[in-house]
Amino acid sequence: SLNYDIGDSRHWEYVFAGQDLHIHYTADEARHKKTVLALLGDSCPDELFLDLPMSWCLPLKISRDDYDRKYPTGKRSRRYKYTILEDFCRYLNPDGMVRKLYVYSNLACTDISYTICYFADRSDHLESRFFHQHTGKIIEKFSEGRDDFLLEHHYYAFRIESENSRLMIFTEGKRTDELYRREEDANYIRSYYKNRSDRKTFKESRFGPEGRILESPKILLPNPRPIEAIIETFERNPNVPANSDIAMVTFNLATDEIEIEYHVDDNSIFGSTRHFTKPPNWWDETQVLNWSPELHSSFEANYLTKPKSELELYEMLIGLMKMESKTRDMTRMVEKEIRHILKVRNREEEKLELVRTYVQADRDQALREVRLKLKAQGKAARYLSKQDILRDYLEPFMHRVGLDEITNKKQAVRETKIIENSQKMYHEQFTTLSSAEVQEYKSYLLQHMFIAHILEQRLVNLKEYAPFKYQELYDRMLKDKRLEPFLI
Repeated sequence: SLNYDIGDSRHWEYVFAGQDLHIHYTADEARHKKTVLALLGDSCPDELFLDLPMSWCLPLKISRDDYDRKYPTGKRSRRYKYTILEDFCRYLNPDGMVRKLYVYSNLACTDISYTICYFADRSDHLESRFFHQHTGKIIEKFSEGRDDFLLEHHYYAFRIESENSRLMIFTEGKRTDELYRREEDANYIRSYYKNRSDRKTFKESRFGPEGRILESPKILLPNPRPIEAIIETFERNPNVPANSDIAMVTFNLATDEIEIEYHVDDNSIFGSTRHFTKPPNWWDETQVLNWSPELHSSFEANYLTKPKSELELYEMLIGLMKMESKTRDMTRMVEKEIRHILKVRNREEEKLELVRTYVQADRDQALREVRLKLKAQGKAARYLSKQDILRDYLEPFMHRVGLDEITNKKQAVRETKIIENSQKMYHEQFTTLSSAEVQEYKSYLLQHMFIAHILEQRLVNLKEYAPFKYQELYDRMLKDKRLEPFLI
């Protein structure tokens, strides 16, 4: 029969050296032994060494290429219920795809429902792409770091009627206009905002045949869509009365009307409204806009509110018309921004580049040369930082003009002190000097000022050009094995 007494060396190999497994301590004996160890200054028991035999397996050696490949052929395919999953090693596919998921609608895995591709090391920060086989819907997800702050892009691949149907989601709090979501269709553009200073939360621009094109041709796209209406909504401002705080404003360009809805007061169940009609020829800047009571109608939720005067209503209408003009221009700018983002995405897909990482350093010769050059530049910079006096490449010129004695900053300071001392002596002895001595002093001062000026130019040139000369010399010595031992 099998004996489970591992302390019996006749049946079990003796592994734990110095430990008698047959000795069992009671709770009181264990407590007493712990107290004795504490009094002796040794709170830890004797170390128990695990004496195990060496492994009989040979060491496993994996080359760097095999390790980076991850799979024998660089690809692995696994099949599940309704699903086939393919994994790829990094840099195997030119588009950076590392995983592809096929989801089918039948068990035979013949009718594809949708696919999801996962990417890595892409310069456009694309992480995944979802493609629905039947609807043609594509969902692209990006990581943070793009210049346009795009996180998600939803659009359709082969639906002609939905050519302009797309959804863009941006990183919150990164854009200057605080935009985080934008929806586009052939008939509208919807923008969603958060935490704006003007408390705007939503804007919708509607397009249609009844709209108008009143913007400057400079900001219009080819074949622009006429704008029928623009709707904007705003958050509640607690510092403004509810009957003066705009909740929604609608600019109806087809009928030349402006509708305003105000926020609901805490003591009311509905808010105030106001309706404006633009005067005739309002778009003609040469015409004077005339006010009439027929251009305005309103409903006040609080009947005790004092009605506005005609002058206030006229100024409000002028302000709303300026606001409408600004929102129209912003709508055209949004159209241009969307087209610019699409153009950038097409360019990124056509000229796709993968981000180079340390994995490619051993294979990419250009990357190795760049790293060696950066390393050499760092070493040269450390060498130059330890030098007090750099080599002067203007020495032949200074020798020709007779200023070869000045070679460092200490002599520059000395020349400055000479000029200061001579000026001080001149002011002290000005009354006792003759005209000849004054002329001699001026010549002496002019010479030293010229020397100081030349020295200043030399120091500037040294700081600007000497590091490049040293770097060039260092690179040349680094490439020549005969000169390499002389490198510091």
